[in-house]
Amino acid sequence: MHIGNSIWHTNESFSAPSGLGEYSFLANISGTSNSAAYGSQNDNNYTFHVKNISASINLDKSIYNPGENITVSGKAELIPDWTNVTDNLMEFWLDEIQANITNMGDYI
Repeated sequence: MHIGNSIWHTNESFSAPSGLGEYSFLANISGTSNSAAYGSQNDNNYTFHVKNISASINLDKSIYNPGENITVSGKAELIPDWTNVTDNLMEFWLDEIQANITNMGDYI
């Protein structure tokens, strides 16, 4: 912990659980400054979510002529709740070609 100008700082890190879902942890914080000021906060509850992305891949058809364009599309969704991946920076690459992604998690 670092104390300076009566501001308390700490950096703690841990790995997210491997299982998908909602997790929380409690933090109890207390300390005394150089000027003998004391403060504490107990039972601060912090919640975070562990999710994964499922991406479907679809072709517009199954047989193509030589040189014909192939359209690949799909949807990216967060699991376990199956919601659209929105407002997140995502990149899909298909055979070294970057796919365009809409704000609803669809790509083509």
